Amino acid sequence: MVISDKETVSGLVQKALEEKLPDLSKNMLDVAGTTTLRALGLKEQVEEIGRIAAGIEAGGAVGKTSWGLVSDLARQDYLCTGLCSVAVCCETLAAVSRIAPIPYRMKIYVGCKVVSRGVMTFRNLCKNAKGELTPC
Repeated sequence: MVISDKETVSGLVQKALEEKLPDLSKNMLDVAGTTTLRALGLKEQVEEIGRIAAGIEAGGAVGKTSWGLVSDLARQDYLCTGLCSVAVCCETLAAVSRIAPIPYRMKIYVGCKVVSRGVMTFRNLCKNAKGELTPC
């Protein structure tokens, strides 16, 4: 049976929905609720993994910049030592912001990482200049 009249098709669909709507709506709500719960649980797990990964990365950066600080201090390069000190403080604050539940922690993390990367880039360029720049 082929129905070509749009109004007839629409009426049949409407009638079928009206007859099955209570069962259909209950099933759809059950599916939507279950899917939402699963999605929220997955989101929380992904966020937790992200926090842990960012904390581990920041912890590694604290160690790396601390090593730079100690080696610069041993060379008596006080400019690079000061830059490394700033980077160590930023990396420590970034690590704490990812672990501790504080307000604006993502903004703090990103801000600290940007400052740390910028300072360490300048420090590395300055260290490798070998007297070609006035302050280095």
